[in-house]
Amino acid sequence: MIEVLRKRFERFQEIEGLIQQPDVIANTTRYSGLLKERGALIPQANLYRDYAGILKQIADNEELIKSAGGAEDELVELAREELKELQPKAEALREKAQEMLLLDDETSARSCIVEIRAGTGGDEASLFANDLFSIYSYFATRHDLKIEVMDRAESELGGIKSMVFRVDGVNASKWFRYEGGTHRVQRVPATETQGRIHTSAATVAVLPEPEDIDVKVDEKDLEVVAARSGGPGGQNVNKVASKCQILHKPSGIRVECQETKSFHQNRERAMALLRAKLYEVERMRIESERSQTRLAMIGSGDRSEKIRTYNWPQSRCTDHRCKCTITLQNALAGNIDEIITEMRKFEVAERLKEMAKQP
Repeated sequence: MIEVLRKRFERFQEIEGLIQQPDVIANTTRYSGLLKERGALIPQANLYRDYAGILKQIADNEELIKSAGGAEDELVELAREELKELQPKAEALREKAQEMLLLDDETSARSCIVEIRAGTGGDEASLFANDLFSIYSYFATRHDLKIEVMDRAESELGGIKSMVFRVDGVNASKWFRYEGGTHRVQRVPATETQGRIHTSAATVAVLPEPEDIDVKVDEKDLEVVAARSGGPGGQNVNKVASKCQILHKPSGIRVECQETKSFHQNRERAMALLRAKLYEVERMRIESERSQTRLAMIGSGDRSEKIRTYNWPQSRCTDHRCKCTITLQNALAGNIDEIITEMRKFEVAERLKEMAKQP
């Protein structure tokens, strides 16, 4: 793993030199591509630099101890003490490098599009879907991420039948990737008169937002329809055809957006959602070809698997994949970092198992 990290550090240094050259700067396409590659390599380059620095300190201290020839003085004692501190740091960086190289790909730093849909449970499911959106809103705020609602269908009780929103910011996809799946809630619904606990569910899908170069959409493959909005829009509701519905004929994928008063703005958002869906279809196809095991793993967007339970009577939130439990209070406040950390550890272990099985 460290050897891979070293090669990426060398590539980072190479790019640093290239982007200073006038002929490269003049080539807009190449320059832009190099800047993008450089940005993706920064975390790995910094990690390797830190690791190499600690290795040098370890080597220097070991050399000092060796040169002392068994004699013990104050400098040797200090060197031994430093080694006790440096070796765990080196091991921690090796583990971090392993996690980074196994989990973080070209989509990790991108923005993402999240879909929440109420599942089984009627009105209670839609209220729970609204709770999930609140959790993600709090979480996004804590991590300096911006949420932009793209489409929303509300229930009569103020819940959410379905919602699509964009999460913009550094590492948005990395933070949200483990939310894809079926989320379950166990509690007494507001509409329950006899105090019985009900189980409801909502599904979440997380789609890394593709860049324009990732997905090319031909206008002739689109069927675009303007319709009257049935949601937010003030005086425009049901009067102006601001809602945008798009059908991608080759794939059969349909998307729509009615969140703004402007048809053109809604069309832009609908197109962003369409590109994300098309990108995810292609990504999943490639993933399936690479490994059926990885397809069934976390982050695959499998909605049939219950990934997490929010239990009101026991005041707990449990992720069933990594067996991590946090307090319900923390979960509702968007403090789900512990679950994400444990999920990353879990996925690293699963991928290492998979690699060990390969010939």
